[in-house]
Amino acid sequence: PYDDKITQLNLRLNATYLAYGAEGQEYKTNQMVQDQNALKYSTANVADRAVFKSSANYSNEKWDLVDAYKRDKKILIRERENMPDSLKQLSRDELENEIQQLAQERESINQEIRELGEKRRAYLEAETEKDTAKTENSLGASILKALREQAKKKGFVIE
Repeated sequence: PYDDKITQLNLRLNATYLAYGAEGQEYKTNQMVQDQNALKYSTANVADRAVFKSSANYSNEKWDLVDAYKRDKKILIRERENMPDSLKQLSRDELENEIQQLAQERESINQEIRELGEKRRAYLEAETEKDTAKTENSLGASILKALREQAKKKGFVIE
């Protein structure tokens, strides 16, 4: 029940990435392509990917200005020429404000994805337990149990 909401949050998360550098836009496009590939399989697959993207292990400082700025604030000076024109025309203060705003928005979205991801994990575990209980009480399980009991009575050992 959480997959659709996580998928929507993933779209908002993608909007917080600011590509920079010679290959920045290519990497950002690839990120979106990978999300679309995940969606081809299922919304559950997209949800899994979004939960990973919301973790501290997912960093794109190589092409994303928000992640790069967290690591090194001097990136704004060193990479100014490799930024899109829309960013080049901003003053340093305006650019820093834009990056900080996107970073806050990203953290808020990431937090929401992590919370929903935890609820999703708990839900899936509960459903798996229900399915396991149903399987244990199924006709097939009953037949196997009866066969094991009969085999044991006849001296067979089943491991």
